[in-house]
Amino acid sequence: MRPSRNAARTEAKNARLRRELTQTQLADLVGAKQPQISAFEAGRIGALSEQKIRALFTELGLDPEAYDLSDPSPAVRRYCSEQKCRSHEPFLDVPVTGQDGTEPQILLLPTTAPRTEEHCRMCGHSLEHGCRSCGAEIRSGFCCAACGTHYVLPYGEEDGDLSQILADLRLRHQSERSPSLGLSRIRLVEEELGA
Repeated sequence: MRPSRNAARTEAKNARLRRELTQTQLADLVGAKQPQISAFEAGRIGALSEQKIRALFTELGLDPEAYDLSDPSPAVRRYCSEQKCRSHEPFLDVPVTGQDGTEPQILLLPTTAPRTEEHCRMCGHSLEHGCRSCGAEIRSGFCCAACGTHYVLPYGEEDGDLSQILADLRLRHQSERSPSLGLSRIRLVEEELGA
């Protein structure tokens, strides 16, 4: 029996570190985006397509055939694309020092829903059936595995002060008076921002 996708991600991360590549550099080499590499290394199943994982392994000098790289996530999922929906988990994406003109942004990891649901349980917004850019099936993660488009538009500097956006997200979550993983993620992002 071949090692799982989970073992594969650990081996890939170790190989990337041995080669002294940043996640952004590796993403550029395999045609992915840095948040996809980060999510894959953090264990988010489906952050990268099997094809992208194979390209990543080849680039890192690893044998993709030595691992079971099949995607165990359901093929058809739906997600809420509403940026202000409290169902999303915020993550801070800080660019590598020296990247041209790239500012920090708050990525929003959407919670996917079963294909049988039509509306978001949190905000009532209609759920998306496919990537808004290419129409590919929804997988877990920040971005479409096929084209790299963010499922939910991230908050960037053009949206205002990121500290204020986090404060607004916190108020929205607290006003709902419901326990939420989002609140703990907001606290982590505030700490990362130094807010």
